[in-house]
Amino acid sequence: MEENLNEIINSEQEEKYDPQIWKLKRYQNAFLVFWGFAAVYALRVNLSVAIVQMVPPVKNSTKVDYSTPNDPTYDWTPDQQGVILGSFFYGYITTQVLGGYLADRFGAKILLGVGIGCTAFLTIITRQMADAGFAAMVALRVLEGIGEGVTFPAAASFWGKWAPPNERARLAGFSFSGAQFGTIISMPLSGWLCQTVGWSAMFYIFGSISLIWVVLWFWLAANSPEESKTIDAKREFIISQIPPPKEDHSVPWKNIFCCLPFWGILLTHTCYNWTFYAFLTCLPKYLNNVHGFDISSAGIIGALPYICMFICIVVQGNLSDRLLEKKIMSRTAVRRVFNSIGTILPAIVLPFITVLGCNKDGVVALICISVGFCGFVFSGYNTPNHGDLSPRFSGALFGITNTVGTIPVNGFLAPQVLLLITGDNSSSVDAWSPVWYISMAINLFGSICYMLTASGNLQPWDKGPMLLKDQWEFEKKQFCFKEVEDDREEILDSGEENPYFE
Repeated sequence: MEENLNEIINSEQEEKYDPQIWKLKRYQNAFLVFWGFAAVYALRVNLSVAIVQMVPPVKNSTKVDYSTPNDPTYDWTPDQQGVILGSFFYGYITTQVLGGYLADRFGAKILLGVGIGCTAFLTIITRQMADAGFAAMVALRVLEGIGEGVTFPAAASFWGKWAPPNERARLAGFSFSGAQFGTIISMPLSGWLCQTVGWSAMFYIFGSISLIWVVLWFWLAANSPEESKTIDAKREFIISQIPPPKEDHSVPWKNIFCCLPFWGILLTHTCYNWTFYAFLTCLPKYLNNVHGFDISSAGIIGALPYICMFICIVVQGNLSDRLLEKKIMSRTAVRRVFNSIGTILPAIVLPFITVLGCNKDGVVALICISVGFCGFVFSGYNTPNHGDLSPRFSGALFGITNTVGTIPVNGFLAPQVLLLITGDNSSSVDAWSPVWYISMAINLFGSICYMLTASGNLQPWDKGPMLLKDQWEFEKKQFCFKEVEDDREEILDSGEENPYFE
């Protein structure tokens, strides 16, 4: 058995460098999830572009043409616009933890498919709900948030079952970069559709395309290697790299909330999300009102930062995994260093946006640098680190951190606070200055917290609940860059029970 397993692993290592690596099932899964998240973010951000035309500003010093070919405009106030943009997250937070738990327990396939499918249908009826009024539009966005809320925790759980540890950043990073790719495609295309056929067209088109993806997902995907019908020997390789499933599905909540590295992830996730959502929801409005880009140009220019981020995610994922494969850096060091790059550098750049004032080219370049370097967090706190701590409960972990990262300090508060800061002076450079300074301070705080507490070690409570005193003994060894030997292979080979179990 040992010889057969070695042959499988050696064969798999050779295929890592095969130019036809896409034939491996886990890389096909990454490609499929990539397009799923492209759909998710196309559905999420198109309103950020459309609302510029749905609600023209009261004072328009840039003389931009806001006429709409076939669709009406609405007289929503800045406060109401902030509520509509942010109401998505009222629903989004309600299904994060539940989605992660259900994905860990029953598999991610159904959750991802149903979540994206429901959101796609709701997106198609956006025009009708907008005509029904402000309250109907808020309700629609809340329901869309409920549908999308399960997607990221479910994907984290999915890669906890499919991704070998030293390929985790590469596979999860590429699949999650679909979110940036969806933003890249949807922002300029939405702007073009707004000016040519009307803003409602984007909702019909993106919603329909997303439904096509749902059909493909249910046809091709599998919850885990054990359930896949299209892999054979490779199944054993993947299973050998990941702790085996247990009959006991109880989540060790006490151990999770007493885990210091988990708190490091939670804090930096929360702080990072503030900046990310600030850009995601307010960038088209900033480019349009301050720098005078029309709706189409604002969509194209607004996509440039996410092109940079997409490239960065793909490159850094391969780089971080290569550092682990070559044993140049420990997993803990890789997570801390890459997370620092992805949070500190973007934070430092933000204040210079105000310094450059009305220099359009310079401002766009700085925004591209700031958002682009954010991609390094995909080898830091993001999905790989949740899976490092606990492949079995990675969905639940991501659900918790993404919930906290989305409640008041982020998703639905950030757009409202930022729009209130700018108010009726949203065409002024100075009015946006506090936005960048606040985001810088929040990002730096999260980065420092993660640097002090993060770990890339498999936590002993991944196999089940354990005594807190034993957990604290384990954490002493991994605190402040002290590495704990990865015991995956030892546990799998020996079949011994975890000595920390109650």
